[in-house]
Amino acid sequence: RPSMLGHDVGHALPELRRQAESLMVDVGTVNIVTSVFDPTMNANVETLTPVYSGRMRVWRATSSATAEAAGQQVTALPLRCALPWATSGIEPGQIVVLSAAADPRLVGKRLIVRDVSSATHSVRRVLTLVDHQD
Repeated sequence: RPSMLGHDVGHALPELRRQAESLMVDVGTVNIVTSVFDPTMNANVETLTPVYSGRMRVWRATSSATAEAAGQQVTALPLRCALPWATSGIEPGQIVVLSAAADPRLVGKRLIVRDVSSATHSVRRVLTLVDHQD
């Protein structure tokens, strides 16, 4: 027999997900990156193929993360990205590119997807992003 709380949460999720999407004021794409060697240019040429395009919200996290850069441990506030809950096909290593953002410094930057949330009763899909241009 399902618990009453579980039923209440399940019943409320569609409205909560609509509310979460209403806060997604940035616009961008999540892309698969492929790199192919072009002999005429004598260089690798990257192609970005969108797996998601549309509304999102990107913000700086409030808790720090530790990463390694040039052999040194550095602490930074990672970026988070919220996508609609129904978004699928998003995986670590893909690239987020914003075309419009509340923070204009993020427009056009290539942000690497480091992690993708998978919680069942979430109201949005949350990505952890790394700005490799920092």
